[in-house]
Amino acid sequence: MPLTLQINQGAQNVSPLQECSNLGYSAHAYMRASKYTTHSGEIGTKKKVKRLLSFQRYFHASRLLRGIVPQASLYLLDEDYLGQARHMLSKVGMWDFDIFLFDRLTNGNSLVTLLCHLFNVHGLIHHFQLDMVTLHRFLVMVQEDYHSQNPYHNAVHAADVTQAMHCYLKEPKLANFLTPLDIMLGLLAAAAHDVDHPGVNQQFLIKTNHHLASLYQNVSVLENHHWRSTIGMLRESRLLAHLPKEMTQDIEQQLGSLILATDINRQNEFLTRLKAHLENKDLRLEDAPDRHFMLQIALKCADICNPCRLWEMSKQWSERVCEEFYRQGQPSDILNSPFTLFFKALNVTREKLANLQWRLLYNQLPNSPLKLSKKYDDKQKCALILHVIGDLEQKFELEISPLCNQQKDSIPSIQIGFMTYIVEPLFEEWAKFTGDTPLSENMLSHLRRNKAKWRSLLHKQHSSCRSNDHSGQVTENEEQTLNEGDIP
Repeated sequence: MPLTLQINQGAQNVSPLQECSNLGYSAHAYMRASKYTTHSGEIGTKKKVKRLLSFQRYFHASRLLRGIVPQASLYLLDEDYLGQARHMLSKVGMWDFDIFLFDRLTNGNSLVTLLCHLFNVHGLIHHFQLDMVTLHRFLVMVQEDYHSQNPYHNAVHAADVTQAMHCYLKEPKLANFLTPLDIMLGLLAAAAHDVDHPGVNQQFLIKTNHHLASLYQNVSVLENHHWRSTIGMLRESRLLAHLPKEMTQDIEQQLGSLILATDINRQNEFLTRLKAHLENKDLRLEDAPDRHFMLQIALKCADICNPCRLWEMSKQWSERVCEEFYRQGQPSDILNSPFTLFFKALNVTREKLANLQWRLLYNQLPNSPLKLSKKYDDKQKCALILHVIGDLEQKFELEISPLCNQQKDSIPSIQIGFMTYIVEPLFEEWAKFTGDTPLSENMLSHLRRNKAKWRSLLHKQHSSCRSNDHSGQVTENEEQTLNEGDIP
């Protein structure tokens, strides 16, 4: 009996969470077994070709320079943790779902575990005849292609957006018309909408002439990359290979349309369309185009729903996203790089290290240490990099992007502006669409309370600054008096 069939049959009496936990080993065993087939050489070659064709795989090499060791897909959960995680999944449709706790309980595998559960809950595995081993392998690929060192744009954010999307898909006004394909598209897009996010914004990519900006002609650069990376992983995993070609092509295009909708630069475009539909009352959710549009709106809401969460979670997300902004404004040294010590030994300044960071991490230097790893020793690599520092400094003398200056942009002021101009307008229209359901009212209530708390914190900051300024002036006057007293 084939191993895949054994796994699927054995999983019938196991919960989806236990199934997900066991699949790490099952997939590992399956791949090991495949090596000993009569066509192992041919299979190996095909896998290598597919890996090369998968666009996002190009960036795996750069992770070595970031000091990140790729994690194996094998993970086993302690029974106590498994029980708590299972209990949380029973309440996955609740808005107070704590994704940070869930991520800890699943040993950092919140995205994989959540998606396995949701695909089972919505009947997608049965409807699309998906192989559980292949599904798990695809989800592990997605999770691992998020950068864990990003404070905000990481796999936990993806899991949080997916959980929010699940809640929105259950709203009666939408749920009554959704097809299994709509649901699968919504969950996949939510899970992969920020995959391989570099932790900087589009403006930074354009200013630094990054190759992604050139590839996508400065239009929705990150979103296009997230979409193409997702398609690469879908094709590499062969998750949908058993479906008709026309259907898989349609799925890929619709995934692209959903992920591209998360571009914050298109906020007004979607908000204007939504207002027009609601005012004209011409949304026909029986029609696929209108359903797809509302899926786009739902994903946009899920992507920026942090201000609508409970204060404890909302505050943590706010601090994380601002930390990521500040990192862009003030790039740090290349901490986990094996070359850092050699740079310091050669008296390379912090500014030069910061200027080098982007190109070095993403293998963009003309003589990259990665490309030269077999030919030169570490000291020679450093000398070659130093040779091009002058050119890099000219290219990286950048104006700090809005919201990325820690000296000028405080967390409260950033959040108040974000809530006022981005979040509130969208969620007010979403509430009009859903008909003021308990979920919509709950989200707007949290949003208003959180905004009031940020205003209070901002007021305290201003009061503290005024107090410090006044104190500083007194000190200067006293010092001047003392100095004048010293003059004979």
